[in-house]
Amino acid sequence: MSVGITSLDRSLTNSIEWLNDVQEELKWPDKNRVYSATKAVLNTLRDCMTIEEVHQFAAQIPMIWVGMLFDGYDPSGKPLRLSRQGYFDAVGEKFGPNPINAETSTKAVAKVLKEKLSKGEYDDVVGQLQDDLKPLFV
Repeated sequence: MSVGITSLDRSLTNSIEWLNDVQEELKWPDKNRVYSATKAVLNTLRDCMTIEEVHQFAAQIPMIWVGMLFDGYDPSGKPLRLSRQGYFDAVGEKFGPNPINAETSTKAVAKVLKEKLSKGEYDDVVGQLQDDLKPLFV
């Protein structure tokens, strides 16, 4: 798919590639479900980061992922200090009424982020998390 604008075409291609990588990790046939799970993980991760780190993170992800990241963002009261279970509950809530395995979804998105982001930025993102969440991102 091409929109005829080089930077948008590149971002669209990268966004689809990254989502396909998440889908490959999750082994889910439903792309809409993969998109929703990715967005739920990104939104929950975002809420655990400082405003400054969210913006640094956003600078390294494709434009469509930036849209998913910032959709519904309210920076007041952030970062949240969520326990492991609190994090999973937040991912599930952001996903919607259908059940989701938040741990599996988080690990899938984390693996793609680890492969795609610079090591320094990935380490900065993980460094924002509570200690009991960090093993999900190894």
